[in-house]
Amino acid sequence: MYVREAMLNGAKLLNHANVTNVILENKKATGVEFKMKGRTHKVYAPKTVLAGGGMATPFLMKKLGVQGVGRDFFFDPYIDVVGEHPTLTRNTEIPMSTGMHFVDDGYVMTDLQIPSNFQEIIFAAQVGRLGQSFKQRHTGAIMIKTRDSLGGVLGPGGWPMKMLNKDDKMRMKDGIGKATKIMQKAGFKNIYHTYYFAAHPGGTVSIGRFLDGNLKTQMASW
Repeated sequence: MYVREAMLNGAKLLNHANVTNVILENKKATGVEFKMKGRTHKVYAPKTVLAGGGMATPFLMKKLGVQGVGRDFFFDPYIDVVGEHPTLTRNTEIPMSTGMHFVDDGYVMTDLQIPSNFQEIIFAAQVGRLGQSFKQRHTGAIMIKTRDSLGGVLGPGGWPMKMLNKDDKMRMKDGIGKATKIMQKAGFKNIYHTYYFAAHPGGTVSIGRFLDGNLKTQMASW
C-alpha cells in the first residue's frame, strides 16, 4: 500500500536491485550503489533512507566504517509447547489470536496454530517426534517468547550469532512449565516442547548510539 502510494507520487520501484553500498560525498550519503541483472548501477538522491532490516542495515553501515553496529542486539527467542488432543480439530485457525503477558515473569504466552502441515513437521522433527509429524488436525501449540538480554554479534554475511544467558533460559523454563500445565488441564496428551527458535532481530543499530532521535546517522545528507 505504501509503495503504491509512493509510486503514484512519482517514486520509481526497482525490483531485484541488490544494494551493495552507500555512496558518500564529503562524509554525507548522496545515493546508493546496487547490482541488477548482473550489472552495477549508481543512483543519487537528496535523501537516502537505509532500510535493510535488522541484519542488512548494519552490514552496509560496517562497509561505511561505522564501528560497533551489529552487536548487542535482541532477537525474541521462543519455544513452543506442543501436544495432541483427542477431540480438538483445526484447519484454518488464526495464529497468535489469544495470549497473555506475564509481566513479572518476563515473557508472553500465546497460541501458535499455524494453518499448515509444515508446523508439525518442523516441530516434531526437531525433537525426534516423527510419529507426530502428520497430526496437524489434532495438534495444538502454545508459544512462550521472552525479552532476551542484549548480546551477540552479526557474523560474516550478516547472520546473527548469539547465546542466551542464564536468566533468559530460566524465564523460558518457567514458561514451558506453565504452558505444559495448561495443556494438561485442557486434555492434551503426548506433550513436548521444541528447542529454541528466534525471530525479529533488532537493535543492531541502536538509537542514541548510532542514530539520533530522528533516526538520522552521522552521514545524513539533510
